[in-house]
Amino acid sequence: IYLFLFLPLSFGIISCAGKFRTGKSFLLNRILDSGPSKGFGVGETVQACTKGLWISKNVISASDDLNVIVMDTEGIDALDASSEHDTRIFTLGILLSSIFLYNSVGHIDETAIKTLSFMSKVSEFIDCDVIPPKFYWILRDFSLQMVDKNGKNMSNREYLEYSLNQGSDGKSETRNCIKTMFKERDLYTLPRPSKTDTAQNLNKKHSNLNPKFMSEMGKLREMLLDDVKPIC
Repeated sequence: IYLFLFLPLSFGIISCAGKFRTGKSFLLNRILDSGPSKGFGVGETVQACTKGLWISKNVISASDDLNVIVMDTEGIDALDASSEHDTRIFTLGILLSSIFLYNSVGHIDETAIKTLSFMSKVSEFIDCDVIPPKFYWILRDFSLQMVDKNGKNMSNREYLEYSLNQGSDGKSETRNCIKTMFKERDLYTLPRPSKTDTAQNLNKKHSNLNPKFMSEMGKLREMLLDDVKPIC
């Protein structure tokens, strides 16, 4: 709250959610463009590192009249957290954000969709008059070719829409909640940040970061700062 009081009138918030131990904090540190060992803490154990909501003290200047705050959220499905707790964290993240990132590893499959199964509960807490943030599904360590059943290339957004429109009647509730809540949605893929180092080591030193990852990360950062809107 004190941080908000000292900001200019216009500011936006970029937040990130996702399953615990999937590199959310590492991703946000790259958006912050923080130096080695700075920014959000990156855990080195099987336990979740982030608890609740963490807000960076470093503010990004997106333009002359818009600053951006970066917010990390506690990971989904941590061993010591209940589904109700995950729902509250996810709901607060959505309500406080201009852009909401959902971070997952690999491709979109039923397991990835199932992780968001509590979206139906989240929707119960958010009034229909609330303007939701723009939703970006970030696919980490992605190396597959995006093609449809006929072998035709798909764009990132087409792949997201294709994934959200698949599934039988019994598996459509979560997909429908995502489509209903997030009218503005997109997808972005990132390659592995390194073939040899863990995220923990990469957060301490950037020398082994994959140049392709850094290039794509730079494009993502620029796109997010262009898209972020002031919190109303």
